[in-house]
Amino acid sequence: MSEAHYNQCLRACNEKNDVSMASCKQSCYSQILVPYKIVAHQAAEAEENLYRKCLAAKFPNIQQSDYISCTKNIYEQRVEILMTHFANTSEKLLSSIH
Repeated sequence: MSEAHYNQCLRACNEKNDVSMASCKQSCYSQILVPYKIVAHQAAEAEENLYRKCLAAKFPNIQQSDYISCTKNIYEQRVEILMTHFANTSEKLLSSIH
């Protein structure tokens, strides 16, 4: 969705005659792709530490199901962060089209 929003922004830049193309493209990149990359990094950054903390809480009797539940919890957090960004980006894209 971020890529679609970025492409829409670039199309809007191409339609403007009175704006510097380079600065318009830079603005699109800064306002759309940079926040996406930051959110994606934040979603993945703490995974290893969260996984270790989850397993440490189960220590010393770690079961196979504990590995699965810890992995599931981490991925749920990642999906929640990315889906929130997806929804926000979708709203921005729709508002820029109208």
